[in-house]
Amino acid sequence: MTNAATRQLLCNACALNNIGASLMQHGEYDKAVLTLKEALHTMKTYFRVFADGSAGKEIEDHVKTSQEKLRMSYARVAQASQDKANKNRRLTHEFRLVESNDFESLRTASLAQESNDSQVAIVIREPRHPEIDECAEIALAQESGIMLYNYALSAYYISRTTRRRKLRDSFYSIAREAMLLSYKTLGKRMMQYEDIVEDVESIFLSIFVLSCTSSMLRSRKEHSRAREAEDALCELLEAVEEENAEFLDAVSDGATTAAAA
Repeated sequence: MTNAATRQLLCNACALNNIGASLMQHGEYDKAVLTLKEALHTMKTYFRVFADGSAGKEIEDHVKTSQEKLRMSYARVAQASQDKANKNRRLTHEFRLVESNDFESLRTASLAQESNDSQVAIVIREPRHPEIDECAEIALAQESGIMLYNYALSAYYISRTTRRRKLRDSFYSIAREAMLLSYKTLGKRMMQYEDIVEDVESIFLSIFVLSCTSSMLRSRKEHSRAREAEDALCELLEAVEEENAEFLDAVSDGATTAAAA
């Protein structure tokens, strides 16, 4: 296995995530969901290569495939830029790009989640790439969780903007499952730490994802499922409080109240 090739595969997955996030910001939900699905597929390939110790030729083939996906994603961006006539129609919601390590923005967004059409949706970029020699299962869970969240968000907004009921229900189902899987993936990373507060980024991201999950579920009147997400949020905050009460105050003074609202 060559480190340069495996790193390129990982970098391409992260680049696809960030391009998908940018497409979301410009209201190109269909292009975004396709790009983010390719990001997840590339990340899955990276995990398999990392775990199996694939031979150099096989890795190179995977890299070429991911680079072709990246090329196509840039073509989608170019096409979106040229589609001036439809831009105003598609921008029915406001989106803001946030770096995954921008704790204050994630904290503020997690407390502001409400089930209404006027809220600003947060799309998450990954500003850095993990070290290649870290344990993939632990170190890359965060990146996978971010990609799943963005994928869920893009599917959710397709479900909100399409007039076709069957398509709306299908994409909402995808969004719901991907959002829940995002939290489980981030939680898998947090479980690897003896002291939960050591993993600050995943804590902030998990609080944010759970808040978004609750809002999404309540928007479709799935109140019992929403309460499960809110219960998980309260349990997370309680676990953090047991480890370090001061950290909980830094995370949020009112997140528990927001989850129960």
